[in-house]
Amino acid sequence: MRHNFYAENKNCIIAPLEEQDIEHLRQWRNDKELSRFLRPIPYITQEMEKKWFDEYLEDQTTCFFVIIDKEPSRVIGSVALYNIDDQSCEIGKVVIGDNSAHGRGMGYNSFLLAMCVGIKELGIKNFRLDVHTENIAALSIYVKAGFEICGSHDFMNGGKELEMKIDVDRFKACNPAYKEVVVKKTEFSDRGGQSLTWYNNTCIMHAFTIENVVWRCA
Repeated sequence: MRHNFYAENKNCIIAPLEEQDIEHLRQWRNDKELSRFLRPIPYITQEMEKKWFDEYLEDQTTCFFVIIDKEPSRVIGSVALYNIDDQSCEIGKVVIGDNSAHGRGMGYNSFLLAMCVGIKELGIKNFRLDVHTENIAALSIYVKAGFEICGSHDFMNGGKELEMKIDVDRFKACNPAYKEVVVKKTEFSDRGGQSLTWYNNTCIMHAFTIENVVWRCA
């Protein structure tokens, strides 16, 4: 999906996935350790990744973000809303690919930022996800965010995946700190090859002056 949604809180920003980012995604998806709980796929070439990205831009059911660490400013991961249908969607594909960003709450922060975008900009009222029972790091994020187990199924590579869900009212009740999440919608999404140092709290607020809609997740 071509989109122009940004959100930020504390040390974390999520921004639209752009072509300049897809080599990060390709490397992370090809990393066996990072992708061991994701759907198994063959090795991804640069040509395959570019084809995927071109198709993604036309897919109105998927909204991808890169995760940007504000200090120092750099892309460290990705998160997505997908299978968007009316007022519901799946959330996941969370990868923190930069090892130096681990242990700083970036997965949790980016996850909730994406949910805030879904609620405000896409009208999402119900979120769902699947998580492998052995993926303790992800499971802890989802439980902390307020997701509840509603079922389970076999995972294609072995083991079980839990099915979890949450509605917008429970999300707000479980995450009062995210009343201060700021969601911005801009007239264009192309970061134009700018250095990531451009993405600090001040520059984001001033670079997109044509339309800068600020919403707090309350």
